[in-house]
Amino acid sequence: MIELVNITLGSNQYIDTNGIINYVKNGREKELFKYELRSSDSKPLIDVEVRDEFGKLLGKIHKSTSFVFVHSDYETIEKHDGSEVKNLSLIRKSDKKLFFELIVHTPDNIEINGFFHIGKLPIVATKNGLIIGNGITISNCVMKNCGKGILLS
Repeated sequence: MIELVNITLGSNQYIDTNGIINYVKNGREKELFKYELRSSDSKPLIDVEVRDEFGKLLGKIHKSTSFVFVHSDYETIEKHDGSEVKNLSLIRKSDKKLFFELIVHTPDNIEINGFFHIGKLPIVATKNGLIIGNGITISNCVMKNCGKGILLS
């Protein structure tokens, strides 16, 4: 059984912390992406929607299994080890730019990098750090057993 879940977003580790990035929309708190633990083996299953600055859906992952939606201007690369997902990538066709990546290092250690938007607010997660908006940079931080990681309001 998995003891601790470690999600790395933009070089920052969130250990046993769901609600990694939360934001307020129309008076309600929402999550940029969320995970739940599968009851049979406590493996984290991640749901994420990748949108552009206009709110257009570019790609959607359901329960860390595969892309269930991909915009026609994008393509995906999915790597598996047997039945286990190891990597899910979303790439813009026009310039082959990597736009999103979910890497499963181990069942309890997952890395997420990519370009996200909450409305027009850009969020860029890379191996070097997490950039929110035009100047907030967070890198190499560890948040453990927090109810929420980051709340944007």
